[in-house]
Amino acid sequence: MLQLIRDRLTGWVALIIIILIGLAFALWGIDLGGANLNYAAKVNGEDISLNDFRRQQQNQLSQYAQFYSEGVPPEVEDRLRQNLLEGMIRQELVGQRSEKLGYRVGDLAVAGAIQNIAAFKADDEFSMDLYQGRLMAQGLSPAGFEARMRESLRNAQLQTGVTGSGFVTQGELARYVALQDQQREVSWVVIEAAPFIAAVEVADEAIRAEYEANPDAYQSPETVAIEYLMLPRDVGAASVSVSEQELQAYFEQERSVGRFGGSEERRVRHILISVDDDTADEAARAEAEGLFDRINGGEDFAALAAEHSDDPGSKTQGGDLGWAEPDIYVPPFREAILSMQPGEVSGPVRTEFGYHVIRLEEVRDQSDKPFAEVRDELLAELRASRAEEIFYDRAAELRDLAFKAFNELGTVAEDLELQLETLAGITRDSGPGIASAREVREVAFSDPVLLDSENSDTIELPEGVMVLRVTEHQPSSLLPLAQVREQIANELARQQAEAMAAEQGRELAEKSRLGGKLEAEALPANARFNEPRFVGRSEAGLGRDLLTAIFAAPRPAATPAIDGLRLSNGDYAVYAVHAIKPGDLNALNETERAERRRQFANLSGNLELAAYIDKLRRAAKIRVNEEQLN
Repeated sequence: MLQLIRDRLTGWVALIIIILIGLAFALWGIDLGGANLNYAAKVNGEDISLNDFRRQQQNQLSQYAQFYSEGVPPEVEDRLRQNLLEGMIRQELVGQRSEKLGYRVGDLAVAGAIQNIAAFKADDEFSMDLYQGRLMAQGLSPAGFEARMRESLRNAQLQTGVTGSGFVTQGELARYVALQDQQREVSWVVIEAAPFIAAVEVADEAIRAEYEANPDAYQSPETVAIEYLMLPRDVGAASVSVSEQELQAYFEQERSVGRFGGSEERRVRHILISVDDDTADEAARAEAEGLFDRINGGEDFAALAAEHSDDPGSKTQGGDLGWAEPDIYVPPFREAILSMQPGEVSGPVRTEFGYHVIRLEEVRDQSDKPFAEVRDELLAELRASRAEEIFYDRAAELRDLAFKAFNELGTVAEDLELQLETLAGITRDSGPGIASAREVREVAFSDPVLLDSENSDTIELPEGVMVLRVTEHQPSSLLPLAQVREQIANELARQQAEAMAAEQGRELAEKSRLGGKLEAEALPANARFNEPRFVGRSEAGLGRDLLTAIFAAPRPAATPAIDGLRLSNGDYAVYAVHAIKPGDLNALNETERAERRRQFANLSGNLELAAYIDKLRRAAKIRVNEEQLN
């Protein structure tokens, strides 16, 4: 048929059809590529990947699923979706801004950040094999991960610069302390719901009505049974052998990069005054000389660096560049610090970046360790490294064989000489044995594994790597009324008891307001009265819901402010706020003042950052791909 259409579509017929199609496009704005564009949103023309959005959304839903036995409610899922998209938009805005402002992160900084990630460490040391293996398990390449890490560090520079720009006046600090350290004198009563249960009678008609009205609440859990293969992490440990010659070569390799001493490191602070289009050489040198004189006059180096340095990477740390070998610095800077003694400050040093005022903080230099002293350490490392290589090679083989086998694992077990294990009674929220791991349950209930009966991809766990397939699936079903009758009766009795406690509590609150006070003598027998006392915002012994209500209550006038609320456990509380005592900055010692100043500075800085990003967002051109997201 298609060939027939091609044969007939020639000459003037073809011309008329093309004209008609073109008119349709012009009049109705048909977009050939708009129906399936692979982006979640466009921010100033830059795409936010739809695949990234969906992956992060799935991770969030998996985390929230553990709190909802019946699955994440649609309204919660929608709110999570909106929050995630907004967060990714804001992250993209920060990335675009930091790139425009010229923030950069060097290779050493990226490498250092990656080496400090705990997931890539074995025996407290960075493991390249573990790094590559974990990235492979997540479907990431080292280049892609390092690019993301560089972007994250670059964005952090901008964000830290904004949050660190906030400052706190003495008046603001005093008002913050007055509010944050405020205490309220309060008495309260808790009317427990449990004693009312004895007076509740639940009729059979009510039980049946509840059962019929809410069948989804009385379902047996959906379950699966699986068979799986586990490749233990130590699968290659027993077969590893290391010769003395290999150990000696490894020792020489490690020593050549300064691992066992012989390399000197210096910790340096600096203040950079850039020479650029806005600052001429002479002006930069004069500013640096002025700072040098102020430091020699007794002013704090770190404080001056935080205020004046043009190096965004170190100014928030008071100019501290950390420990490093002198060779990493440009020649004039290196020559300066090599000529200095700890505690010494050097005058303006010109480099390609501008003028530096430098202080040498510390010097450390370790003697070379002999081979005999580190032999056992090196042997353990080489054994672990080679065992890890064997493990990941076998894991890749397991993944390939399971993929080829498609929907059975018996042949894979024979090829790899692994034991085929089984587990049953696994639900979406829990499971026995290895299925207690959330990752295993998520894979078992994923569409390809559950609905299409496919073998799973490899799942990396602390014990090793596994693959699984579902052998039996039991959908959820309505439980017989007889099996859930007692459960329904107890739930209805609890609800009625809580309603009775709330009714009694509301009556007590109303009477107390009319009388102007809350008295122990006027309370019902099942109420617990707490005498008036001052409480703070983090008072122990009061539930968060009651404490929040107490500090949200209006200021008492001639009589206490009295109100009540149902507590999260079903009890009812009636409280009376008698007096308010603001926090006093002058009552704090120096340590406490410094901590309050830090808290308020952090709060102020975060608000500044939020306002900064809001401004970027208002100025940005943002297009959300609602069709794909929904």
